[in-house]
Amino acid sequence: MQDIQKRIDEIEIQAAESALIADLATDHEARIYNGRLARELREFATDLRRQAQTTGNVRPPFAGNVGPSSDGRTR
Repeated sequence: MQDIQKRIDEIEIQAAESALIADLATDHEARIYNGRLARELREFATDLRRQAQTTGNVRPPFAGNVGPSSDGRTR
């Protein structure tokens, strides 16, 4: 159980870092790439958490969510 939760936490951290890079990037392609990567990582973490909750192998998600980024994308 802790291994799955640890991996989910790592993926969520990677998603947050990618979102931050996208927000700070001056290069348009880097902004798009990292924004997409962040979204895919968040979706993967959500799917993994949902699967783990179905099998009872993970704790519920953190109640608070990070708000929208400066350019209106949700994180």
